[in-house]
Amino acid sequence: MKVQKMIGVMLLFFWMIIIFAYSAQPAAESSKLSGQVVTGLQEAGKSFSILDRLLSWGRLEFLVRKTAHVMEYAVLGSLVLFNIENWFSYKKKRFYLLFSTGFCVIYAASDELHQYFVPGRSCQIGDVLLDSFGAFLGVCITFGILNYLKNHRKRTRKSFS
Repeated sequence: MKVQKMIGVMLLFFWMIIIFAYSAQPAAESSKLSGQVVTGLQEAGKSFSILDRLLSWGRLEFLVRKTAHVMEYAVLGSLVLFNIENWFSYKKKRFYLLFSTGFCVIYAASDELHQYFVPGRSCQIGDVLLDSFGAFLGVCITFGILNYLKNHRKRTRKSFS
């Protein structure tokens, strides 16, 4: 069990470093990365001509950037909740949800503040809200999965007893 706990903590810190590293990229570098993703999506979507009409380069890049915010913080929320569940045994599960989401909101705010000092980047409250939504989404999904697995284990043990 200790190995699982340590791996969970290492994954959490690794993910936090990844988020920090992407936020530390100057605007030109960050745009280049988003542009590569957009180009790949446009190449993949050429067979869907409606995509070209609906989503211009700018719209698609905006969508990619905002989706990245939600996804990276969904993973962070999931990892935080996983670690909280592993390390603590608090009876009220709402505490896990609140603490995990709150931790991610604080990290998102600090990450946006960090971006303020990166050349060409800005600090936007909208991104903190998106990050917070992503974290909450990740926390809720992980909470549901963990509860399902615990209940499934209980039912399986009862059937063998």
